[in-house]
Amino acid sequence: MFRLFTTAIIALTVSLSYAVDFEYFSSHGAYRIASLMLLSEDIDPLTEGMHYLYQGDLYLREGKWNSSLLNYKLFLLSNPLSSYKGIVLFNMGRLYYIKGDRLRAKDAFNKSYRICLNDKHIYNARSYIATMEASDGNLTEAKETYEDLFRNSPPYLHTDNDYYRYSQVLISLNKYKEAVKALCRIDADDERFVQSQFYLSKLLYRIDNQDKALRIINSIIKSNSDISKDDSEILLYSSALNYKLGYIEEAVKNLNIISNEPCDETDDDCLKAKLLLGFIEFQNNKYENTIKILKDVPDEKIKTSNEIPYLLALSYYKKGLLKEAEETLEAVISSGLTLDEKSLYLLGWIYFLERRYSEAKITFERVRDIGGELALASTFMTAESTYKQYRYDDALRGYIEIVETAEPSQIYFESMIRIADCRYNQGKVDEAIEIYEKFIKIPDIPSDLLAKALYSLGYSYSKKNDYKNTIEYYERFLA
Repeated sequence: MFRLFTTAIIALTVSLSYAVDFEYFSSHGAYRIASLMLLSEDIDPLTEGMHYLYQGDLYLREGKWNSSLLNYKLFLLSNPLSSYKGIVLFNMGRLYYIKGDRLRAKDAFNKSYRICLNDKHIYNARSYIATMEASDGNLTEAKETYEDLFRNSPPYLHTDNDYYRYSQVLISLNKYKEAVKALCRIDADDERFVQSQFYLSKLLYRIDNQDKALRIINSIIKSNSDISKDDSEILLYSSALNYKLGYIEEAVKNLNIISNEPCDETDDDCLKAKLLLGFIEFQNNKYENTIKILKDVPDEKIKTSNEIPYLLALSYYKKGLLKEAEETLEAVISSGLTLDEKSLYLLGWIYFLERRYSEAKITFERVRDIGGELALASTFMTAESTYKQYRYDDALRGYIEIVETAEPSQIYFESMIRIADCRYNQGKVDEAIEIYEKFIKIPDIPSDLLAKALYSLGYSYSKKNDYKNTIEYYERFLA
């Protein structure tokens, strides 16, 4: 009687110890079991304990996690020295893992692998621990757990899934060469093989083994006859790698698989494919093809990016379709998106060609204020736009700023000539001649600018009725 009373108290204690399951236990679980025990004085303790184990396994197979956990707990309390304890703890760890209780899961797995006699369960428990450590961001601990797992367990237990997860941990720790070794151990028949080979190729590329990276990714595509747009991530990576290494036809073939239909607004891989395909055609001077490809991109997507409208506008510009180029870029601005530096510069240049100098000046000033690679060029074009409006004093300030701050370059030398041009247009012909003559003595100046300076010198001397020098510099210009 004392044994039954003690067992009933244990069952009640378990039910009160786990508040998360209290409602179920109070109506269907420990209270009911305790009552049955008090009424059945002839129950054998060992048999009753095994009953909990069998019920726990049954509920586990049926997906009744709370019921399974309850029965496993009762089994451990009834049989604390059972040889099944390690396996039961392992199953409890799995249940806690499924329920999202990482702390209890890890505790159960740790207890399990320390007492379990079965190599497979020890291995699996450690594998779960490593997985939880990785998902919790404890990458160093996960790496050490995986390495201990592989080192201290029979090789036949090592799974491709664990090698794959181990490689992801190594990638996150920037240990690419070690990750390559882990991925190479995944069997070709494993369902993760294609994905693992994809990662392997990317890792090889990252550690500067580009040729091998390309062979692997191309092999994946060739060995999978059913590869389609659904595999766009692999196809896009392969296309970019083939393009970079000079295999343009292979790149285009893969890109066409992704982008052979109009892109959906949410399909980023399709948009990237069209952008790269359009860029390849642009580099081959096939501007019409680039326009055709990029026009398939939804208008709303064009208005919310910079790369696509820039390439599309540049293609229009190359075709001499300035109005279309301008409208493409202005549509992005009207959508509320800020154009990047190169797109703004192109728009300013189009305004300049259309002789809309005020708008060109404002646009080039915006580029200059960004302070990027085009800051110097935009400072020059701001001055040029002002010069074209006959505002020589304002233009002069821009040209002088360049000459005083920039290193010798095409823009630097053009600014020197423009300073002389401004002086001439201000009626200061002698100052202009002095600057032109100083300019032509500079060694290794661009031939087109030297010719321009010689012509301007001849013209300036003609205004002074100095025909001897006029003839001399015109002859040098014509030589």
